[in-house]
Amino acid sequence: MSSSNAQRATIHFPPAYPTLTKPSLILFGTIEASPTSNWATDLADHVSDLPIQILNPRRDDWDSSWVELPSCAPWKEQVDWEMHHPAQVSLIVVCFKAGSLCPISLMELGMYAALYGEKMVVCCEEGFWKRGNVELVCKKFGVEVVRTVGHLEGVVEGRMEALCGLDEGIGEQ
Repeated sequence: MSSSNAQRATIHFPPAYPTLTKPSLILFGTIEASPTSNWATDLADHVSDLPIQILNPRRDDWDSSWVELPSCAPWKEQVDWEMHHPAQVSLIVVCFKAGSLCPISLMELGMYAALYGEKMVVCCEEGFWKRGNVELVCKKFGVEVVRTVGHLEGVVEGRMEALCGLDEGIGEQ
């Protein structure tokens, strides 16, 4: 599933493997069940006017009965998609919301911080159960950490504007 406009963000979801021709970002972190409170959707909306590509691993057809083993084809397809794209994108965004556990996102943080720390930004809210671990991993690998989703939106917008060559004069109105 994708939405597209030449001057607006394009959002890609699994299982599609898009060709990335513009500055791009991938979203990892807390998966929120509430349709009215979703940091990833809010962030995508915040940068939707930029000519970028957004990869969102969340899929509407996710089935919690999938066995988390390589022999389960749809589960493996999802994990392969998530592991393929961080090397391809311009920016990796991870968000740890207070009250969530996110064990897979913690693993992804460690893996991608070590490999691609310079192109990451992490939001770790006050009250996230492993905030100290997140902060130390990010410090070790030079990953920028912010404490609120609002701040994350601003940092991501600034980085993507710079990658698009739009960073001069934007946001000064």
